[in-house]
Amino acid sequence: MMGTRFIVTPESLAGDAYRQMLVESRIDDVLLTRAFSGLDTNMLRPSIIAAGLDPAALPAPTPEEARKVFGPEGSAHLRRWVDVWSAGHTVSGVDAVLPAAEPIERIAAEYAAAQRETAAMLPPRDGEPLS
Repeated sequence: MMGTRFIVTPESLAGDAYRQMLVESRIDDVLLTRAFSGLDTNMLRPSIIAAGLDPAALPAPTPEEARKVFGPEGSAHLRRWVDVWSAGHTVSGVDAVLPAAEPIERIAAEYAAAQRETAAMLPPRDGEPLS
């Protein structure tokens, strides 16, 4: 769920074109497909199109069949996660290439806020003063 935020960071091993596609993509660009791994996987529709494939006409192979076609020794002219990229639904929250420290700080702040909000909704435990 959070991985997409970190793919776009300069610290990741993702290429610049992948990072740029993540910045430009939104939730409607995420396609759930079995075509590249044989398992349900979220892939970026723009990368599928850039690879010369039709997102509406992708096969649904078994994992073994997908490995034979799109794996390291596959017969296809492209490889999954090298030429066709994945992303989660959080891609809609990616709007810039930022150092990893920034999303980490944002996530920590969001977590602290959620803790405070949750604590405010809970009844006090025995012996605790009302807030």
